[in-house]
Amino acid sequence: MGKIIKISIALTMFAVLLSSCESSKTVIKSVEANKIAKTFKLKKGEELKIELTTNPSTGHSWILASKIKPKIISFEKKEYKNDDRSMGMIGAGGIETWTFKTIKKGKLYLHMKYQRSKNTKAKAANEKYFEIIVE
Repeated sequence: MGKIIKISIALTMFAVLLSSCESSKTVIKSVEANKIAKTFKLKKGEELKIELTTNPSTGHSWILASKIKPKIISFEKKEYKNDDRSMGMIGAGGIETWTFKTIKKGKLYLHMKYQRSKNTKAKAANEKYFEIIVE
């Protein structure tokens, strides 16, 4: 019985930790035009792929720094592919492809940060904002 209580407490603490990480993100309502890297105009049900240059050997990777409006788009997957020109080279970079699916009409902004994945408080090495318009 004591083991079940310990497991239950551990799972509860884990859930609280996860929810506090997610709640620190906010939905972005507007972005200055000069900060937007790219605007995507899509129709409901279409797939959006954002490709970002990365080099995981540096300890950096792209993270989604803002909440997404789940009623407008949903995150599907993130994939990494080595750069074809540098195959076999140690420390070579590649491309991270973030895939989202549009759900309904609306507009939102994605804030992406290139930083050390474990140190979310550190200054990002790069940041990008994407404007997503679903028509």
